[in-house]
Amino acid sequence: MIRPFARCELPTALIAKFRARNAAGLAVADLIKQLFSRERSFAAGTDLARQFSQPANCALLIEGVAAQYRILSNGRRQITSVLVPGDFVNLHSMIVGQEPYSVLAMGSCRVLVAEAEQFRSALSNSTELGRILWMETLTEAAIQRESIVSMGRRTALGHFAHFICDLYERVSMVGEAAGNSFQLPLTQSDLADALGLSVVHVNRLLKTMRSDGLLSWSNSVVSILNEYKLREIAEFDPTYLGVRQVRQEGVTFSEA
Repeated sequence: MIRPFARCELPTALIAKFRARNAAGLAVADLIKQLFSRERSFAAGTDLARQFSQPANCALLIEGVAAQYRILSNGRRQITSVLVPGDFVNLHSMIVGQEPYSVLAMGSCRVLVAEAEQFRSALSNSTELGRILWMETLTEAAIQRESIVSMGRRTALGHFAHFICDLYERVSMVGEAAGNSFQLPLTQSDLADALGLSVVHVNRLLKTMRSDGLLSWSNSVVSILNEYKLREIAEFDPTYLGVRQVRQEGVTFSEA
């Protein structure tokens, strides 16, 4: 039985992600641990960040799932990205000084926070910290570009498959998957807002994936049953995530 996302000691998930990319040395890891020294908890359905607000802290998600979103004037919501442990909640706003999107806790979440001025000071004084955070920003942008490709040119089934493959790769990177299963507390309405589809269409896609033996989804747990086929439908290539290890059918091996 899969457990919920584990509570990480300090920014363990972030360090695991940096190591997967061969990006961070021990000195930077220690600096990050010193900066992100305070913890905050958020109940499901509450905002971790609010659009247009002035951020007092830089937040790092260490437990749970959160969603970056925008609500339009007609009340419709678009989820622009899903955050998992090891992801920054508002790294972008540390530079521009304003939250560009709101971020919602999809389940119970814990974050570590670094005071904004201390974070900016450390960033100015550490070239190595700046380098790995720049890499993080580039990866966030690459994830967004893949989402644009999915929205614009992949089939609805391919888009959904890529969404699942992306999240599975990212939670596996930080040790938050159990075999081929991972926690994803999203409703069909949330999925519709993330994929830009109707709830009815999402429901049909889920039925197709289940009947084709691609995955099961029960009690907020996604289990991938045929990873090779799911990746094939998604045309999934994880290199945009900057990982130096790639997996196929649950096996991890070094890139050639």
